[in-house]
Amino acid sequence: LGKTAFGIQVNDRFQQDEADDILTYLTESEIVDHKAVNIFIEDAYCIDTYRPCYATLVPKMIRGKYRVYLHLTVEGKAKVKYDKYGNLRHKYGKGMIGADIGTQTVAYTSDTEVGLKNLSERGNSIQTSERKERLLYRAMDRSRRSTNSQNYNTDGTVKKGYRSWKYSNYYKKLKAKHSELCRINAVNRQLAINEDANHLRSLGDIFVT
Repeated sequence: LGKTAFGIQVNDRFQQDEADDILTYLTESEIVDHKAVNIFIEDAYCIDTYRPCYATLVPKMIRGKYRVYLHLTVEGKAKVKYDKYGNLRHKYGKGMIGADIGTQTVAYTSDTEVGLKNLSERGNSIQTSERKERLLYRAMDRSRRSTNSQNYNTDGTVKKGYRSWKYSNYYKKLKAKHSELCRINAVNRQLAINEDANHLRSLGDIFVT
């Protein structure tokens, strides 16, 4: 990695609380461990020590730049998230929730709400991005076919056997755009799943599937 500098960037209160608890354990590990053991012996209750268990380096290509992130696996429950006014960001409901999770949709019912929605969908933005993704892929295919016409049959299928492929600079630019768009769409899908889980958790605490 050469002269690449590693650092921590704290953007919100949740990240700040998590980082503070981890640093507290690293500076007072013996005291925290001793306290956790005593509480478990006396009250049979496990406290959150926020002891770092595993560290993983995760490389990612973001906007054409190679970035390396440090993923920490920490002992204990995650910190509670608050909004800028100090209120709980995600409220926990009470009651039973019936959910039928399919491959593309989820149907749910509770004491206060009934709904049917598509999985991994956040409005029309994801649909628009996925359409752009398909358009870029088709443009890449056209560029690849025009540059390597000798590798295709007259009916458009790829010839059998060994083939050498050449890629133009235009194809490489399209591939970079396509990879970045795929990364953004994957992040949006994961965020949509997290939002759906938080919404269902706000309706009740007992799930029946």
